[in-house]
Order: sequence, then C-alpha cells, then structure tokens
Amino acid sequence: MYWRLAFSEGKWYVLVLVVLAALAVWVYPWLTIIPLAGLLFVLNFFRDPHREPQKDLDVLLAPADGRVTQVRRADCDFVGKESWEVSIFMSPLSVHVNRSPLEGAVQSV
Repeated sequence: MYWRLAFSEGKWYVLVLVVLAALAVWVYPWLTIIPLAGLLFVLNFFRDPHREPQKDLDVLLAPADGRVTQVRRADCDFVGKESWEVSIFMSPLSVHVNRSPLEGAVQSV
C-alpha cells in the first residue's frame, strides 16, 4: 500500500473527530466544517507513506522526515563517547513516523 495511516497512534483523534462531525451535522450542519478540518489535519499528520530505501550500503538514511538542524559530536552514556547527535525538526506537515536508519537490536531503554 502506497499510503497508509499510523492508526495505532492516531485512532482516538480520528474517532473523536468523526463523532464530533456527526453531532455537528445533526445540531448545526454549518459547524461540521470545524471537525472535518481537524480530521483532515489528523489524517495528514498520522500518515505513513511507504519508503523504499536505497540498496547502497554506504548510505545512511535519515530516521525521520524534516529538516536537519544540527549534526555534532556528543558524549552519550548509552552509545559511548564521541557519538554523533543528529537533530531533525519536523513541522506539522512532515511525516511523523520515525524509522530505524540502521539494522540493529535494542539493548536498553
């Protein structure tokens, strides 16, 4: 599927906005525009488009959509000394799904 939603995170927002839209149609039909606009925003915010990574093993993919705001060396208790910290700003229009740019296993949370 090319375009899907991350419903595990946004399903309650969608459900509440659909119920509000249904109530608005029943009470004040012209007021339905507000929950429908919110529903469009939520569906756009929680979208999860399919990404096809490059096959080049020398390329590291970004874990999120957005604008890279900072790349620097940082000391980290979990990763080690002189680790790389990459900061990414995600606007409300960015895809808010974070992916793993490397294959690996989580050893500590």
